[in-house]
Amino acid sequence: MTQRSRRIEPEISATRAIADGVEIDLTAPHDLAYLEGHFPETPIVPGVAQIDWAIRLAARYLHLELEAGTSFQVKYRRLFLPERPVTLTLRSKNAYLRFEYADQGEILSSGSIRLAQSADT
Repeated sequence: MTQRSRRIEPEISATRAIADGVEIDLTAPHDLAYLEGHFPETPIVPGVAQIDWAIRLAARYLHLELEAGTSFQVKYRRLFLPERPVTLTLRSKNAYLRFEYADQGEILSSGSIRLAQSADT
């Protein structure tokens, strides 16, 4: 038995700035740690990974600090399969991070995370 990689981030092939955020072209690699034990015969990218990536990539590309994010809302519409190119759209507006994963324009999942306000506001 070979030991699987402990990769936790997607492979990013392109990023594009949009008016209120960023679009990120990414692929979930087949050796992603999140896939271990998550339907071995037909692996899918679990929701926890999708939320984690939205938070990590929003911090990286939109400079949002989300450690104190609250009130998650997520809707899963289609399966997010490894090795398929997907576009993640991240938008920051009105104290929310909104995210959407799409495969060739078809929405796989979408959601929002309320950003915690600092004690100064």
